[in-house]
Amino acid sequence: MNGFQQLVAMFGPCLAAQAVAAVEQYRASGAKNPGRGRYLVYQVVRAQDQNLMPSSGKVHNAWVWANWAADEKARDAQAAAKAGADAQIAALVAIGYGQASAAELVKPDCMGYVGFPGYSLSNSNARIRDMQQRLARIERDQAKPVEVIEAGNGVSVERDAPANRVRLYFPGKPDEAVRARLKKNGFRWAPSQGAWSAYLNNWSVHFAEQLAAELAQA
Repeated sequence: MNGFQQLVAMFGPCLAAQAVAAVEQYRASGAKNPGRGRYLVYQVVRAQDQNLMPSSGKVHNAWVWANWAADEKARDAQAAAKAGADAQIAALVAIGYGQASAAELVKPDCMGYVGFPGYSLSNSNARIRDMQQRLARIERDQAKPVEVIEAGNGVSVERDAPANRVRLYFPGKPDEAVRARLKKNGFRWAPSQGAWSAYLNNWSVHFAEQLAAELAQA
């Protein structure tokens, strides 16, 4: 499937078209901050899921696919305009590019390419594969149950894969030395959870289980 078909499969044709339009709007503005472009796409696709976070894998995929679709759309416009640079510029302006941006785009680069060279789409394909794999991992993690390990002495470790968090629960406030170790290893106090929380990864889980075992034997 091409970029637009990927968007349609995930978000439907209406949001897919709006996501591509958001990328074209970002490009036409001449902005150089990709984060701004991703946020424009996020504002579109979150209509499907109000709980969607800007940093989610789904939003990253939408951004990459929308760029891929915009690249293809621009290349189609260039291919359809065989009558010379003026016609190519007019075709690009018609799909949302600014006059100056379109004029720059039809100039050959240092490699002699005009517009979007083939390798740019190859790079897009690689990024899309990476994003698809990341999204698949996120979906697998979200399907996992929350695991709780009771270490003893009122200390427990919670592995919350759907939330991408590992939490340490204590019967009371840990002493200063323990708090220092927690902070040094990326844990922060989460009042809403009543626990010390960190992002879920191999090190944070290892540290949490090791600390819990130490305190259980104290």
